[in-house]
Amino acid sequence: MEKLLTVNEFAKIAQITKQGIYAQLEKKFKDYVVHQNGKIMIENRALVDLYGLTPELIAERQVKQETAFEQNRPTPDIDLLLQVKNEQIKGLQDTIKQQADVITLLREQNNRLTSLLAQSMEKIPAPISREPVDADSKPPEQEEAAADQQNPRKTRRTFREWFRDMMT
Repeated sequence: MEKLLTVNEFAKIAQITKQGIYAQLEKKFKDYVVHQNGKIMIENRALVDLYGLTPELIAERQVKQETAFEQNRPTPDIDLLLQVKNEQIKGLQDTIKQQADVITLLREQNNRLTSLLAQSMEKIPAPISREPVDADSKPPEQEEAAADQQNPRKTRRTFREWFRDMMT
């Protein structure tokens, strides 16, 4: 039986494009095309009949093709480099995990300190007013708010006066 080549192999040996072969499958390569396991294969004799290649030249080009494949295959050095890089990645992942644990601990400490601060603030007594307190009087803040509600222009005028004084 005649040796069969894939379209890609045939194109490399004949030194033409795969598209050129596919375009001529029904015409030029009609007698040499074989469908095998869903793949389009071309008989080796098409190289001799259609392109005038000698069997020696075909063998030489096949050897060049196989040599090029061998040169493109990854070397053990690349495998070693990949192993080293994988170890570096694992080390970095471990470092990230450790830092995440530290961040979690710091957040817990921050929450505890905030809680303790809030508890200690509750224990501090409110400041004592030094002004005498009448039974009918209100705290100064409430008196000012009541006066502002009764006369809003007074607040505006007071602010204008204050602003004018600041600018001069």
